[in-house]
This record gives sequence, structure tokens and C-alpha cells, in this order.
Amino acid sequence: MHGKGTLVYPNGERYEGSWVHGKRHGYGVYFYLDGGRYEGEWVDDRIQGKGKSIYANGNVYEGEWIDGRINGFGTLTYSDGDKYIGQWSDGKMYGQVRARESDASIGRRRLRLVVAARVQQAATGTGQEAHNQ
Repeated sequence: MHGKGTLVYPNGERYEGSWVHGKRHGYGVYFYLDGGRYEGEWVDDRIQGKGKSIYANGNVYEGEWIDGRINGFGTLTYSDGDKYIGQWSDGKMYGQVRARESDASIGRRRLRLVVAARVQQAATGTGQEAHNQ
């Protein structure tokens, strides 16, 4: 196969994109059975360069890949909106990592802290409820 095309694998997964001499090469999208997909660059039948992986659980990694593995600079965005931004080596974060939380995540954390404080107050007899009795 040479040029653009689609290949459906025996397990039902499929690749749509560029081919050179029967190998995935250039831009392509690989669709996994679980609903996830990889969109990005391929070199000599391997994920290589810049790409985006959208996982079935809603997490998204966008960044650099080397030899089919997450390597280099990238951003992992969790389904709840939290982001981890930084360097990667063999699929693992390393070096300086900047973490960002979404507004929704910060709101959930504040709510958990308020609820925990009220539960503790009720259990220990401190807080507004105890003073009103």
C-alpha cells in the first residue's frame, strides 16, 4: 500500500492515513477497540513525532513520541480537567513538571474540604452547631 488508505486489523482496530511502501508513514489515526485513538505522525510503521492520544477513560495526552512511546515534552489532560505539563521519558514524567488544576477540580477540592471540616466539627462538638445549642 502506498499513499492514503485504511487498514482494518483482524482484531477490529483500524488505521486511516498515509502509507509508504506498505508501512504507516506520515499523518494517520489509529482507532483502538476500547474507543481510544491516536492521531499524529508515524515514521516507518511506528508512532514518532508529534501526536495526540485520546484514551477511552477520557484522558488526553498531546505531545512528542519516540519509537511508539511518550517521550519529550507533552501535556496529559485528565478527564476531570486537571493537567500535567512537562517532560516525559519512556511514558513516565521526569524533570520539572508543571501541574495545573481545572476550575472544576479546585471547586471540588474546596467542597471536599468544607464537608470534611463540617463532619469534623460535628464529631468533636466544635463549630457553629455546638455553639447554638
